[in-house]
Amino acid sequence: TVVGPVTEGALYYKEGGGNFTIDNFYTAGTDLGVKVKSTDTPAATRIEAEALKITNMQFASVADGFEKTDYTGANQSFISEGIATGAGNGAAAPDWAAGWTRGLDNSGVTESNLEGTITSAVSLQADVKYLLTSKLEILDGGELTIPAGTVIEATGQTSSYIAVAQGGKIFVNGTATEPVVMTSGEASPAPGDWGGLVVCGKAPTNKGTAVTS
Repeated sequence: TVVGPVTEGALYYKEGGGNFTIDNFYTAGTDLGVKVKSTDTPAATRIEAEALKITNMQFASVADGFEKTDYTGANQSFISEGIATGAGNGAAAPDWAAGWTRGLDNSGVTESNLEGTITSAVSLQADVKYLLTSKLEILDGGELTIPAGTVIEATGQTSSYIAVAQGGKIFVNGTATEPVVMTSGEASPAPGDWGGLVVCGKAPTNKGTAVTS
């Protein structure tokens, strides 16, 4: 977990040797995810070679002018967004964690990006507004639970959607007084602002029996 404000990104890739893969990275209140100097040829070479990768990186309550990275090279997929639990998930909440942590009952996060893939059991939080900017896929074996009162605002037109693959599960636990709201995040909402919720069941359709979203 990295919490801003920061001046050089949540991570700063610098020159030098080595390879790594980072998974489950949560950052809040930052204006830049990963900084890479334009003159840093060694770091760029390793990024292009898939030697420096981040998976399941989630951005929350981002600062004005936010960028995922300032790296301008061809490989823009070295960062893969997902739903991250961050440090301390499931632990008792100490006083010093109040107002900035993720996954504890005294978290101060109010908005969080939502995209990537789900392969295990994941639960959203009703007090966080989720911003869907790309596709979120619940794959075979994955489970997504959305509690009552959760709001998901989507942008990105039809490339932004929630898809439940065959074998995946989604539990939308809205009530009459606290519905789960999935809606457009545009200032002037209109049809086509996002791709909606797609559930790929196992019943035959007019497209056959092995249909994908």
